[in-house]
Amino acid sequence: MRLKLFSFLLSGVAVLNAAAQNPKVIRKGMPPVTQVNTKQSKAFYNLKQLDGKWQEVKRTPLNSKTPIAFTDTLLMQFHDSTKVEIKDATSMRMTMKGDAYIDPPYNLVAAGDEYIIRAIDKDRLLLEDGDNLKEMQKKEVFYFETLGKITIPTEKLNEPVNVDPKNLEGKWIVYRRQALAGSVDTDAVVIKSLDIFPSNTIGSAMGQVVCYKSDITESLSCKIIFGSANILVITDNYVWEFNTYKADGKEFVFGEVGRLMYYAKH
Repeated sequence: MRLKLFSFLLSGVAVLNAAAQNPKVIRKGMPPVTQVNTKQSKAFYNLKQLDGKWQEVKRTPLNSKTPIAFTDTLLMQFHDSTKVEIKDATSMRMTMKGDAYIDPPYNLVAAGDEYIIRAIDKDRLLLEDGDNLKEMQKKEVFYFETLGKITIPTEKLNEPVNVDPKNLEGKWIVYRRQALAGSVDTDAVVIKSLDIFPSNTIGSAMGQVVCYKSDITESLSCKIIFGSANILVITDNYVWEFNTYKADGKEFVFGEVGRLMYYAKH
């Protein structure tokens, strides 16, 4: 009887040792909802649905229903069924390349980054990254790929015009600059994008401006004051005054004719 009891205890110790040596590994940062046995789970999505180029157009914190402003726009390009290239809009090139796959049931692993796919259709993708819900839109080309390739507008914009501030709301990304040779100093601070937040204040709004000087990019909070055919963009470091030449809700043209003109789109 003692021999049987001793054998039973030894078997129990062996089982405990085996369990200690083979713990279940959960990747750091994985939400509990995705901690599933992949051998028993079926993926809800496949990479063929993601093929192509996707650009972030909206970002909402998980603890809020209100979208926030952002400058590090996420860009993703999926190709060859298993590959992905990722960048953010503060640079002008794809910054990460790697493998892509679906970790069942709905985790997307892209070049080492993990997201939860919340929804997907032909032109829209919702990704959760642990902090925010990112709304991605399908694109034929990324905006930075059009730089220097946009046809010069045929319309003449010689005289500043009054604009409706409501037509200026949103994020404007500069796709083209036009300047006369020698009219802009080499150390000038140049605008890359201007995000004008919706405002109930007459004559002004808050926003975010991305600018660069000597290859150094800055993202700064700013106040925009709407004047008569012009705007002021005020930050702690810089103040710009721009004439406004066009703002129809689709395109925003501002600057100074004969010196430096900015052409921007959403």
